[in-house]
Amino acid sequence: MPKILNDVHDRAIAAARAEIDKSGYDHLTMRGIAERLNISAGTLYHYFADKEALIGALVKEDWEPVKAGLWKNAGKKRSAAEVCRLLYDTVSAFSRSHQNIFTSSSAKALPSDAFHLRFVEELAELIFEKGVEKKYAVAASELILAMVREKQAYETYEHAIGKLTGEDNI
Repeated sequence: MPKILNDVHDRAIAAARAEIDKSGYDHLTMRGIAERLNISAGTLYHYFADKEALIGALVKEDWEPVKAGLWKNAGKKRSAAEVCRLLYDTVSAFSRSHQNIFTSSSAKALPSDAFHLRFVEELAELIFEKGVEKKYAVAASELILAMVREKQAYETYEHAIGKLTGEDNI
């Protein structure tokens, strides 16, 4: 009968976070995490398909409380343009706090395409709620993420955001 292990998922995420903080993303290995948890690598692979899946779970876990605060604060903003600025500032800060993951030379496309699409949809929903047509809300979300990824100042594309949100007098 297989041995039942408690909290492997959560412990693996915590161990990955500690290893990244200590040695960086490039030194993180599934075997190293398994050793840290005193489990076999096979057991760890039962919970996470690969290193990127483990990191994706870590990023998602970290994003959830940020997202909750973002949703709360977005409701207080009066315009779509203000929400876009809030999104940019929040995503920029999140990206900076995880730069050891997002800027690693060995990291594959993180976050995954599925996570990226869900992320864009979540951000777009906040803009859409301010009366912006859905396709423009999605375009504004994609632009915000591209700006963060390329470390572009918000002001560089503020006019484009204004056009997408119908608030081009910003």
